[in-house]
Amino acid sequence: MQLPNLKSCTEEELWHFVAYHFSRETIESVLVGPAAAAVYSKGTCHSATLNFVAPIGSNLRVENVLGKIGFKKTENEQFQHPDCPKYLLSFTYGPLAVAEDSKIKPWIKQVNGQFIRIYSPTDCIRDRLTNYIQSKAPECLDQAVRVAKCQPHDTNRIKSWCLRKNGSVALQEFTTMIQK
Repeated sequence: MQLPNLKSCTEEELWHFVAYHFSRETIESVLVGPAAAAVYSKGTCHSATLNFVAPIGSNLRVENVLGKIGFKKTENEQFQHPDCPKYLLSFTYGPLAVAEDSKIKPWIKQVNGQFIRIYSPTDCIRDRLTNYIQSKAPECLDQAVRVAKCQPHDTNRIKSWCLRKNGSVALQEFTTMIQK
């Protein structure tokens, strides 16, 4: 896969490039968090960090792949390409989950013959709402709303999730904002 223009690429273009190289090395990484929301919101929200979940024990393989495509480890254990100062890559190693729910099936997309993964829109919304419920950060609610307005999702699953997380207020805010 050809290197995107790193000075002007989007989160989605960078995800495609990085995940393509992981897939070629059989590392099943999944894009999560605000960068997944940026992809699903069709560019109406942005993230300076692309967060990935990678399999337990794959950290050395991840670092090797990133090194091959020009990324360097930063002091805070993230990765950055010298030609792409606007984005950092961050990794969690372990099972894919939204809070304690590990029964997650990521969406799979084919890019240049490789399969890359991202939270489903429903799980992306649940993730952003979970962060909003925990931190009260308005950008998390905004990201959830933007994804919901752009992508089909399972409203009942999101509703029951919020209620289990003591997020009835967040659910009401989310529902009101979607209807605007």
